[in-house]
Amino acid sequence: MAKELKFDVYHPGEMGAGIWGYSDAVTVTVENDPGGEEGEFEQYMRECLAEWFDGAKVTPNWLFGVKVTCNADA
Repeated sequence: MAKELKFDVYHPGEMGAGIWGYSDAVTVTVENDPGGEEGEFEQYMRECLAEWFDGAKVTPNWLFGVKVTCNADA
């Protein structure tokens, strides 16, 4: 059974640098168990998204009941 991991992405922008603020939602669908410790893959995906959306805050979307165990800020 596939598992969906949902994340919210928010960047306040930096008008002085010409960067507009934005927000987005990202869904990662995992078809098979990626292995590892519980929450490890979710944390890895969160870190990847934070790197991809440079300077943005990436947080798990709790509205969909996906438990992601992470404490570090992006």
